[in-house]
Amino acid sequence: MEQPMRILTLVPPVPRSMKGAPWFLREERHAAVDNTPTPPYMAPAILGMVRQALPHAEYRVIDAMAEQWDGRRIEAEVHAWRPDVIIGVVCANHLGEAEERLCIELPYPTIAVVTPVGADVAEAVELYRLKTRYFVATDETEVTVTRAVQALSGQGAIEETPGLVVNEDGKCRFTGFPGYSDMRTYPLPAFDLFPFDKYNRLQDEITRFRPEYRDTAIINGMKGCPFHCSFCIVGSDVTRARTKSGEQIFREVEYLHDRFGRRRFNFLDSEFAANKKTAKDFCRLVIESGMKIAFDVKNRIEFWDEDLLRLMKQAGCKRMFYGIETADPRLQAVIRKNLDLEKAKKAIAVTKQAGIEVHFFMMVGILGETRESLRLNAKFIAETKPDGIAWGILFPEVGSPLYEELKAKGLLLGKDWSDYRRFDGMTFRHDTYRSMDEIKAASLWMRNRYRWYLALDRTLPPRTRAAYLARYAVGTINHVTWRLTSWHPALRRLKSRVGGRFVAATARLGGQPQLL
Repeated sequence: MEQPMRILTLVPPVPRSMKGAPWFLREERHAAVDNTPTPPYMAPAILGMVRQALPHAEYRVIDAMAEQWDGRRIEAEVHAWRPDVIIGVVCANHLGEAEERLCIELPYPTIAVVTPVGADVAEAVELYRLKTRYFVATDETEVTVTRAVQALSGQGAIEETPGLVVNEDGKCRFTGFPGYSDMRTYPLPAFDLFPFDKYNRLQDEITRFRPEYRDTAIINGMKGCPFHCSFCIVGSDVTRARTKSGEQIFREVEYLHDRFGRRRFNFLDSEFAANKKTAKDFCRLVIESGMKIAFDVKNRIEFWDEDLLRLMKQAGCKRMFYGIETADPRLQAVIRKNLDLEKAKKAIAVTKQAGIEVHFFMMVGILGETRESLRLNAKFIAETKPDGIAWGILFPEVGSPLYEELKAKGLLLGKDWSDYRRFDGMTFRHDTYRSMDEIKAASLWMRNRYRWYLALDRTLPPRTRAAYLARYAVGTINHVTWRLTSWHPALRRLKSRVGGRFVAATARLGGQPQLL
């Protein structure tokens, strides 16, 4: 009797260079440190489609983060199981690390999924001398892997499977675009193959101190993006936005809620409401089900209406993240964001009125940035008063239009992709800043400036204004002593500890903690 095909999915441990990080996400549109051990989404989505095509195969998942295994243990387990094919899920920025590469270079037929999907794997093969033969090359991840596994099972020729880059002794060949699939036909992700008992245990350990992250899962109901920001790989010029149905997304949330006790969901979709019908259908189904969940979403300021916001609030939406990035219209054009900032202010106000927290993505280090750009950012923040801000520094994400432009102009300062996620040095020649310390100091100056504007805001209660004024005074000292403390780890730790206590104390006066 013929033995069933053995299909193994490998997820590496937390990268060694991220020492101390509790978790690391390797998702189709996002690869970064996470605050809590969150179950993956992309890998189950891939296996859901593969299992639909090959229901009689044997499946195994090794998530080395959940198992807390090192490379030696991974290798021993793989050899003991002897898979017919490995699906290796790795991160582009850590391909130089041994355990990341191990998961795609063991002596078995392997299909590598390099996240975020869209990075130039031909460049990675050359940079890191990768031996892996098959790489997924587009965001049609589920379809491409499924067809490739079917080919390996004897149902076709893998060398010609559309959507792959084939590594032929260091020379890479693209097999052609696989076409755009209809996400509304996708099956339920194979969440049941993953070690949720271990995710739960690890989450419980970490969320003792951060209860807001308890019982968290991630959802992705979208591919591509209708916009083409220069710093982002998701909305590249060779992809297009498409979504699942609201009912599909609801069924995934319901399954995770009922079977695994997930109660908080983080949507990875670039724009939750890019398809308003999908967004509204999902919210209505949650409301009708009576399921009590909380979820956070990202959205563009163009994609809202009052009916949608009302439904989102009723369904359990807690936080809306708007990618503002910069309040300087000139820099908006530089990064190809092109937001109408007046419309953004209206969207922010209406979102708050609906009872949903508003959080910003803001960025420093944009090419052409000036002190006036930073001042405009501070004024915008002080005027709109978000509930929180996720700060970032402009990095050339591998495969993004910005990365390709900098590479073409010879402005990249190194070839190692791991450098593009680090905060200890410049990754490209900047026209304003000469060092990462200068960028960090500019960020401190800007944050202190909006505290000053808030301290002068007469619409705020006196106690709140006093909190911002006190924080401004400390921020001024922080900015002046930045270089000294940045060179002395012990002083930096002391300042961080004292600063944290001071923020907690001033928050009691009424200031928004995340803006203090």
